Amino acid sequence: MLLFRSLVIGLIAGCVVLLINMRPKLDAVATSAALARTTRPSLWVDRPSGGNATLIDVAHGVSPRDVSSLVKLDAGEHVASVGDVRVESDLAAGTMIADSAHSHASFIDLEVAGPSGKRRVLVLIH
Repeated sequence: MLLFRSLVIGLIAGCVVLLINMRPKLDAVATSAALARTTRPSLWVDRPSGGNATLIDVAHGVSPRDVSSLVKLDAGEHVASVGDVRVESDLAAGTMIADSAHSHASFIDLEVAGPSGKRRVLVLIH
């Protein structure tokens, strides 16, 4: 009985030591109250100068039917493919983008062709 008590007390002490040493570290992040109360969904677009890729980060709350309007095209450009599927017109491209957004996809990969060449547009949907 004495051996069992000693073993149990040793296991409990070992668990307490492990719990004390393995506490998760919490990083405090200061956020502005104004940012927390934002009513309009945010949009972040990164198009590096000289690059041939554009990243569009669509915030939660943007309607799937509005996603295609966030893709900005330069003069003479048109959407050549949505994902791996070629499209024939801008109307078909807009429909496929909206369908992809409705299907709760996490991203939409677009290929845009124009007079300056082809570029990729990646739309991230939250």
